[in-house]
Amino acid sequence: MRKFMRLGLAGALLACIGSTAVAKESKPLIVRMSWHISVDAQGNIVTLSTRDTTLANLRDRIEQEIRSWQFSPGKVDGMPAPSDSTLTLTLTATPTDGEHYAVRVTKAVTGAGYGTMTPPQYPHASLLSRRQGYVVLKVNYGADGKVLDAALADGAPKVDPPFVNASITAVRQWIFAPEVIGGHPKAGAAVVPICFALANVAHARPSNCVWERPGDDLKVSGNDMVALDAEVTLKSDVAGRAL
Repeated sequence: MRKFMRLGLAGALLACIGSTAVAKESKPLIVRMSWHISVDAQGNIVTLSTRDTTLANLRDRIEQEIRSWQFSPGKVDGMPAPSDSTLTLTLTATPTDGEHYAVRVTKAVTGAGYGTMTPPQYPHASLLSRRQGYVVLKVNYGADGKVLDAALADGAPKVDPPFVNASITAVRQWIFAPEVIGGHPKAGAAVVPICFALANVAHARPSNCVWERPGDDLKVSGNDMVALDAEVTLKSDVAGRAL
């Protein structure tokens, strides 16, 4: 729903997936799609919408499946209330006959989403020296979605300061899409990773742009945000489900 930049080759690859019939690939493709969802106080989908055009020919089928899922809404004064959230699916598209793909859900998460955002500028000196970096920020935002502060997440991987500065400068201008519980948008926090990667270097993505924090279950990859305090949660077990 809200597109993000890819500073390497991954975005160009995902942009090629327009239907179940796609260019031949020997490896599974990882696709990420997001929807704005509204659920009632019983956790049933009321509306869902997306501006994501990935897998466009499969979107109706995917959305029909999502409508059958059960959610836990946020609460107001301890009582379940109608809620809005962002549902993000990570899908694996596996070649079946060389031209078509079988699509399965790898991961499904809820929480705040991205509203408006501008990709950070690749630091000029780093570009000239062909240096890459992976920045993992913790970002706090208000009920209006505006960023309150941004800094390196606790235990974040070491990275050159120019990448950190470029990331924080950009993120401070972003607007998040907070969850709305009982008609009231909620302030929150998220872990925001930013992958600075260049084509035609020995390793296209630094450390594969994946990081797992020691001591807990926080794991980030690519540019995929992790909401830290989602109030709407998915009750249905959908991991591995075919679409």
